[in-house]
Amino acid sequence: MASNGNLEWRVNMGDGTTEILRPQASFMKNIMMRIKDFIWGGLLLKAWKFLEKAWGIANSEPKKVVHGLKVGLALTIVSIFYYMRPLYEGVGGNAMWAIMTVVVTFESTVGATFYKCVNRVIGTSLAGCLGIGVHWIAAESASAATFSRFIPSVKSRFDYGAMIFVLTFCLVSISGYRVEKLLELARTRISTIAIGTSLCIFVSMLFCPIWAGSQLQSLTARNLDKLALSLDGCVCEYFENDDDTGEMKNEDQKNNNSKVEGYKCVLNSKASEESMAPNSLKLHLAEPCKALSSSSSQVLKELSIVIKKMKKSTKIDFLVSNMNIAVQELQNAIKSLPSTQMEVSLSEQDHQEANNEDHHKATTAATIPPLMELLPLATLVSLLIETTSRIEHVVNAVETLANVADYDSEDEKKKPSSSDNHDHNVAMRVFPEA
Repeated sequence: MASNGNLEWRVNMGDGTTEILRPQASFMKNIMMRIKDFIWGGLLLKAWKFLEKAWGIANSEPKKVVHGLKVGLALTIVSIFYYMRPLYEGVGGNAMWAIMTVVVTFESTVGATFYKCVNRVIGTSLAGCLGIGVHWIAAESASAATFSRFIPSVKSRFDYGAMIFVLTFCLVSISGYRVEKLLELARTRISTIAIGTSLCIFVSMLFCPIWAGSQLQSLTARNLDKLALSLDGCVCEYFENDDDTGEMKNEDQKNNNSKVEGYKCVLNSKASEESMAPNSLKLHLAEPCKALSSSSSQVLKELSIVIKKMKKSTKIDFLVSNMNIAVQELQNAIKSLPSTQMEVSLSEQDHQEANNEDHHKATTAATIPPLMELLPLATLVSLLIETTSRIEHVVNAVETLANVADYDSEDEKKKPSSSDNHDHNVAMRVFPEA
């Protein structure tokens, strides 16, 4: 007897065990079980994963959620012209063009939305006016507008407007042969485009506007910080201590994981070979290289602060001079490399006076580092020096931006006026007498 009260059959096997014989499920029952598994394990699980992914995107980038809500609001408002009879009769059956305008022109930033709306309005207006008055130049103007899209200056700025020009021009001019009310068609077309574009601009500017300038400012500051970290990570990775234990190396590697991506982006020309320079050269150039990378990263971080706070820095000239001094010290260290190698070779010769001439030549050659071992170090040094020259160009560009944008200086603080100083002195004099 089974636990659920039903009968069950048990069969004794040859090895002494028993096996329960279960009845086979019916065909319809198998189908229902598969449908149930598909619904619960397939659709609902995928829907839950999709919701989790959407929630993660909303938490990491809330601007995308705001953009989606703004698009939905704009489409809801413009749909009123299609569903309400008085408004629908005002624009006719072309009310769908207003909805299409919202769909194709609404962008994430205010500037991009305004740019596409202006392109669409100008293209529609010009094409409608020309299509009504000049049927006889339809083919020539359409071909000229099509050709204008291949002009670099037009393609870079007005490619979308030229496409709308060709579309509306052909629609209005060709419809003149079949549509009796050509003026009515042009009027409704222009009115629906005006409704859609104006609605896009108002919604984009009034409801949580997203300006491209603020995004560009934060992106530039982040890139400068990433570049500064990449310089530090590059030099620390190259001059890491080979005597460290495995645990210390793993810890250092974990600390530099956040810098690796920036390091690869900025110095992606690093040789993929794992060959390193001799320890004597690394010890000789480690300090100048680290000093140069530190001073360069300080300059980049200061530029990032300038862009974030929109204030001129009083320390940038001092930091740039320190960076140039570090470059000069690195160049002096490079110039002293031959004498250092000569001293090493001479010291080894003094300890081996009893050796023969062949052995003396072999030891002298062994002290000279191979060319292939010097290439990675030379590449790193040249990249560091080249990076400093590029950083100076970045400094000049940021200073030009600060002058054009009229950034305030950090030392421009409110100084007490002469009257305030006089009152303060009077108060200080009267107070002891009281």
